[in-house]
Amino acid sequence: MNSEDTIDQVRENETQKSLVNLIAVGGFLWFFLSSLVYLISLIIKAAGVISNLSPNGIFWIENILSIVIIGIVAFQLTRRYWQKAQENSLNTKILLIKLGVAILITHVLQYLHVYYIMGYIYDNFFDNLNAYKQFVNESYGYSILDVAFGLMGTIILLLLLIKWK
Repeated sequence: MNSEDTIDQVRENETQKSLVNLIAVGGFLWFFLSSLVYLISLIIKAAGVISNLSPNGIFWIENILSIVIIGIVAFQLTRRYWQKAQENSLNTKILLIKLGVAILITHVLQYLHVYYIMGYIYDNFFDNLNAYKQFVNESYGYSILDVAFGLMGTIILLLLLIKWK
């Protein structure tokens, strides 16, 4: 085995390692974005219930803002990280740690929201919350739209990621 073969093997191993790292970053980015959207959805529902907004209004605001936020955050993060990947200056280990910490923080905030805010809402705004839950459960059309909004958010994220490929 000559030195050219060894250099080619090293380059191939680095390329494979790089690809696996980018896939890991994409997975963590996806998990972070879905966690962030869920947290925002919880906050919007709580704000709508507390402010006595109609269940229909809560539904539309929640879904539209979720898509807008996932689009903006995905656009900004993928643009920044893809540019660094193109320049070979992307440190995937540090990025994975940052994304992991962001996911952890998002989940802690979700827990705190459910534990504290939802307790407050149950105690003080149970009728409004019940009206929202009943509206969503009885409206099959809205349930279908809810799934459609999730699919639209996924398609937007995929288009953003494919654009930089």
